[in-house]
Amino acid sequence: MVWVWLLPSLGMAYALLNVPTLVPRLVKPEFQAGIGQSRLFHYFGSGCQLGNYCIDQSSITRPFYASLAYSLAAWVALGTFKRWRQNRTFEFLVPLLVGILFLIATIYDFIQSLYIGGWRWEYLYFVGTPIAMWLYLILLAYDIHKNSAVKTSDDVAAV
Repeated sequence: MVWVWLLPSLGMAYALLNVPTLVPRLVKPEFQAGIGQSRLFHYFGSGCQLGNYCIDQSSITRPFYASLAYSLAAWVALGTFKRWRQNRTFEFLVPLLVGILFLIATIYDFIQSLYIGGWRWEYLYFVGTPIAMWLYLILLAYDIHKNSAVKTSDDVAAV
């Protein structure tokens, strides 16, 4: 898990050094990296947009960012997992707070969608995944809290 970043990083480095754009026939020269704009602006800024038929950021930059985030989270988890398992309150609060963040983000996104485009039935499909995520995280936190209360009462009874 910690080394997931390696392959997308090699792809990103190769693209920065050698690839002006993935589909040069579809993208105008002024939107190509190294020709009409800088490579950094093209891959990391707003230079490459889907409206210009440019898929470089979707194909190269996004996997690069995702792999870095995944590897960083795995590295942090490896170092802190043992401490989290010893602290039941922290183990309960993390999924609860992340679940509440998902709930707030879902409500905010839904209200923004209603404000911008009015009601559409398709919104229920797109809201389903974050709703399932925050519901799962809050139920997980409840289960951890319930199990830690049982273990605490068993520990007291054993003494």
